[in-house]
Amino acid sequence: MNFNLTDQYTLNFGRDDAPHELIAILNLGCVDTQEWWLPNEADLLAAIDNGQLNAHFKFWNKVKPALANGNIANGYLDYQHPTQALAWAKQVFHDQLALREATDVPDYLTTTYGIQPYAQAEIVKKQIDAEVSANHITSVPTIIFDGQAADEENLRSINQLLA
Repeated sequence: MNFNLTDQYTLNFGRDDAPHELIAILNLGCVDTQEWWLPNEADLLAAIDNGQLNAHFKFWNKVKPALANGNIANGYLDYQHPTQALAWAKQVFHDQLALREATDVPDYLTTTYGIQPYAQAEIVKKQIDAEVSANHITSVPTIIFDGQAADEENLRSINQLLA
């Protein structure tokens, strides 16, 4: 797998010398992404904080009608401020149904979260689209742990991957 993990295209957290590395391809409006994120959030963030994990989050605008609102929301992630972007993404995952049901997504995002579209969103989108294609990724979430795509069983628990 080959990804551009620079801060321009990726939300990066953890130490470069961490014993494990995770690349997560996510979508803010994806139910499957939410079902992975919520039960793993505390363990994932703890592993980052305690130096076990170097994590890279990429948000893919997958062309699928059910992900349309998530695709719009992905364009509001501010890669220049990763800590705030991750805090906001966590909020969205915890209240994702409201995002999925919003009829005016830009208005919902600015009114609910007080955020604006990320100025470089189109550049980020094109880069992530190219990476997803080059790495033959077809679904979200896709979790790559220590260079290998996690299988369905291991996908569900970050603790199983870290064990």
